[in-house]
Amino acid sequence: MTATDRKILRPLYIWAFVESLIFFYAIEKLFWTHVGITPQQIIFLGILAQAGQVVFEVPTSILADRWSRRKTLIASSGTMLLCVGVILLWQNYFSFIVMNVLWALYFSLQSGTLSAYVFDLLKSHDRHAVYRQAMSRLNTMQLSALLVSSLLAVSLANFGGYLFTYSLTFLSASLALYLLWRMPEPAMVRQTASWRGHVRSALNELLQTRWMMLLGFLLACITAARFIWYEYYQLFAILRDVPAEWFGVMLGLIFVGNIAGAEFSHRSGNGRMVLAVGLFVLLPSAAALIFANQAWLVLGLLGLVFAGAHATYIVFEENIQHRLSSALRATTLSLLGLFSRLIFGVVAVLLVLWPTAHMVSLVSVVLSALCVLYVPVRRHILRKIA
Repeated sequence: MTATDRKILRPLYIWAFVESLIFFYAIEKLFWTHVGITPQQIIFLGILAQAGQVVFEVPTSILADRWSRRKTLIASSGTMLLCVGVILLWQNYFSFIVMNVLWALYFSLQSGTLSAYVFDLLKSHDRHAVYRQAMSRLNTMQLSALLVSSLLAVSLANFGGYLFTYSLTFLSASLALYLLWRMPEPAMVRQTASWRGHVRSALNELLQTRWMMLLGFLLACITAARFIWYEYYQLFAILRDVPAEWFGVMLGLIFVGNIAGAEFSHRSGNGRMVLAVGLFVLLPSAAALIFANQAWLVLGLLGLVFAGAHATYIVFEENIQHRLSSALRATTLSLLGLFSRLIFGVVAVLLVLWPTAHMVSLVSVVLSALCVLYVPVRRHILRKIA
């Protein structure tokens, strides 16, 4: 990346760091139990948040494609302010229901929209060739902020109470909204068809060639594999008898692993090398977790799994981005996100039927192993072109 690239992206990186300072993130469930929310209610709130993202995913991406990517991101930051504001005013079960619906809307407004905004911003300067490096560094900024705020969470809660962490998050979200308001609106081609026609066109974008279908399928698989570990890493650790006092270290290693995957992708100019290394780290580590029993080994392997999965995800997402039309970019990516959640839902049913650490690892290995299909299919296509 050149000095010009960094100048274009610097305001976005600053926003990404500030916006990801979510100080209540690491202690949210502790706060919920502190105010009397039961374990059953916590499970329901988690289901509500996931269901909300499924409902909001595609409509919000259509909004981004037809209205404005930057304004949709501004709406996302505004939703975060509402989300935190509700809890600062009320702390009861109903307020947490409202918060989780708003939380789902916040994520959905960003899903597909943020990466589409970054690609179009670079494309407006004819620098979209560095998209992978740009998105990798943006991920690093987001993950670094989450790591910092998570490490500070307990100390801040001990100093000022649980609500103090929400107050600080309200301040960081307000600053993020201000920074985003000052960012440029890149040129984009707007879709003029009906909303139904818009979704149909986005689906056709994914189904235009077998290669595009394969890329979409592999991106959905690696995304679903990451969902599994994000959702169930604590359950996996409990089943492997990891001591409770190690959970903070485990979350830190997960963030570090993600940052390592993003930074490797950022610093490497060769996408195929990033993919090869990512899969080489991911597959053996996920397979080893099937048999790992020692707590220190489980934590180390989890860090490697997140590093490899993140690097692999970035490469597939970059390949998709370069093949999408501007008018459909956010919607097409959100459809892939929806497909990922459907795969995750099927896997979650298997885990409900067989809730073992072996099964968590096994389904992750299977989904990750499918990504190896990229290599022979790509070679076959290149031979046909030659």
